[in-house]
Amino acid sequence: TTVFRVLDGDFTVRFILKGLAILVIVSSIFIYYWLELLSPNSLVGSIIPKAVGIGAAVIITISFVGSFFIVDSPTLARAKAYDQTRINDLQSIKYSIENYYGNYKTLPVSLTELRSYSIVNITDPQSKNQYDYSVTAALNYKLCANFETSNKDAGQNSESGPYFGNFVHDRGVACFDLRVNDTIDQNGLKPIEPRPTN
Repeated sequence: TTVFRVLDGDFTVRFILKGLAILVIVSSIFIYYWLELLSPNSLVGSIIPKAVGIGAAVIITISFVGSFFIVDSPTLARAKAYDQTRINDLQSIKYSIENYYGNYKTLPVSLTELRSYSIVNITDPQSKNQYDYSVTAALNYKLCANFETSNKDAGQNSESGPYFGNFVHDRGVACFDLRVNDTIDQNGLKPIEPRPTN
């Protein structure tokens, strides 16, 4: 796995720390058995086992305590998970609006109308309120959501990152001005009937 990651160009801090941990563990085991092979009594009276034990205990303690400063708290992790769900929902809504326009050559009047056309989530995962949507021009529309965190740090505004590039936001209500592709109907798609609602 380490070799594959290196060949794949993964040189993140997280990977380097994992690789270093593997190197330390393997080296310790190798040294221990190498000394044992030299002589059955080579470790008798040696400080190496005790030093390795103390060093391992110190490393484990530092790692355990340090994890509290590196890992997000459960509350923050939950908030980020909700925000990621919101972004996924907005992205799905965006795709559905593109498909809707490709079939009807107009934007849906509301998300409720879009929901009758496509299976897409239109409500916030936490508050259960409907996302804000409004048509601003023939091809333009606006989507809004209330976020608990910001995704502008740590390279999260990259389209290849964990967040979609179209939905970079700060904490609080964020609105996104979007536009449908007016050439989306080049494939000659035929209009489809809206699916029945309950």
